[in-house]
Amino acid sequence: MKMSKMIFAIVSIAMAAGCATVRQPDSNPAKFDSYDSATKSVEGDPNATDWQAAEAERLKKETCPKALVASVADDCSMAALLASVKGAYGTDPMVATRIAAITQLSMCPKCGKAPELRYRWTKALLKALCETEDQGAQFVYLDQLRWCAFGPQSKCIAGFAAKAKNGKVAEFAALVAKEVAAAAGYGCCRPCKCGADCKCVKDCKCGVDCKCGKSDACGKSGKCEKK
Repeated sequence: MKMSKMIFAIVSIAMAAGCATVRQPDSNPAKFDSYDSATKSVEGDPNATDWQAAEAERLKKETCPKALVASVADDCSMAALLASVKGAYGTDPMVATRIAAITQLSMCPKCGKAPELRYRWTKALLKALCETEDQGAQFVYLDQLRWCAFGPQSKCIAGFAAKAKNGKVAEFAALVAKEVAAAAGYGCCRPCKCGADCKCVKDCKCGVDCKCGKSDACGKSGKCEKK
């Protein structure tokens, strides 16, 4: 028998033997995978679930309307909060939670002051995005803008994407710009004035307020004072 035929015969016999042995179904097909060590909290580094349970009361206080209003009272307050974002997973979870809560509040359809908050909050996010060199922080700001930015602000985000030094940041910024532009009809660039005929103008344009790096100065002095 030639070598090639012999090898074919051996392989055929092995396959037949394998088919003849019926494997019993395993009640736990992933029993070889244990995620306990990866998800278990350790001292000083709890997982998200344990942290949320342990900080439940503080979370309520930090994200209640009163606390959120204080964080967005003026440009300086918002700038200070956003400056607390650190790269490489160094951001305090409570800070991250408060930022996310403000973004959510700015999009609240039942909150009368939400449009004005959204306008000021997106300006603060754009300013922080354009001023920081920290790539981790840039991702955080972009992620928030992805949910609350106005359609016309997509141009500002696209402009940032074109100049971003990091390829991954540029790629994400381009995606955010595209998604924000696609949702251009939702809301308006500037908050509506109160009145019976209050309507959002869909074709509003970005002005000086929306230009990256040229946002309004903080406070009367023109600079944010460190507290």
